[in-house]
Amino acid sequence: MTNYKQASVTGESWVRAVRVVLENPLGGGAAATFIEESVVSTPAGTVMQAAGNVVEPFTAENAAESFDLLNPETGEVAGSATYQDVYAMLHSLYYHVAAKRDAAVAG
Repeated sequence: MTNYKQASVTGESWVRAVRVVLENPLGGGAAATFIEESVVSTPAGTVMQAAGNVVEPFTAENAAESFDLLNPETGEVAGSATYQDVYAMLHSLYYHVAAKRDAAVAG
């Protein structure tokens, strides 16, 4: 079967995370789900479509796993972090944002 409206195109394509869902249920099972989209950019315009998901749990087994921190503008390595670092940063960010909200409501 042929593809509907199939055409050869000139341009670029890549996959990106369009949304990140963080889960931290009571009793464990914290995880990050990255919802991906495929992007095709041509001189005629840009098309985005769902591409899939990748899920990574936060566990005792991977807490010390290290990964490169990439500069979002250049892609260059800007340091490193562990899964535990990310978990602690997200935990701290929540407390910071919640405290700002509470202060605004109280003020």
